Amino acid sequence: GHLAVPRGPDGLLRNSAIFITVWGQIIADGRFQDFDWTVKLDVDTLVLAPRLRSLLRRQCAPGEVCAPMYLRASDDKLPGPI
Repeated sequence: GHLAVPRGPDGLLRNSAIFITVWGQIIADGRFQDFDWTVKLDVDTLVLAPRLRSLLRRQCAPGEVCAPMYLRASDDKLPGPI
């Protein structure tokens, strides 16, 4: 579909509609449910998978089933780069 993103008067991209559309498709597809984690990152993010796994494993005790949670890079739970 159409992915052009307008800029607001402040020069920032107004991309909320795209995120809503994409996440609607991810939810409709349902494959995310086959995995323990779904990660939304900025397009220019470099992901070091072993580091991300290590950070995510710390969120629940071993053998514990984690409740759904939202983690932000600015939270104490996710210090530093991922």
